[in-house]
Amino acid sequence: MWTNQNILKAKTLALKTYAKDFIFPKCLPPGLSDIKQLELYKKVRKYVPEKYQDILCPKPSNDVMIRARKQKKENRQDRKKHL
Repeated sequence: MWTNQNILKAKTLALKTYAKDFIFPKCLPPGLSDIKQLELYKKVRKYVPEKYQDILCPKPSNDVMIRARKQKKENRQDRKKHL
């Protein structure tokens, strides 16, 4: 006769079996936003020792700089609309 304990054991075993066969996709972190990359380069870099500047606050590519400026402009316009 099935008891609650037996049902729970059967469900747990089924889940463990399923989990073994399931392959989880690799998830990569999103990284820094374009605005944050530009902000680090312009505002923080000057406070970082010179030998670490290229590691911690590298110069963003021109594409990133253009997208960041465009996003900042759009954000300003959105804020003005809500005032």
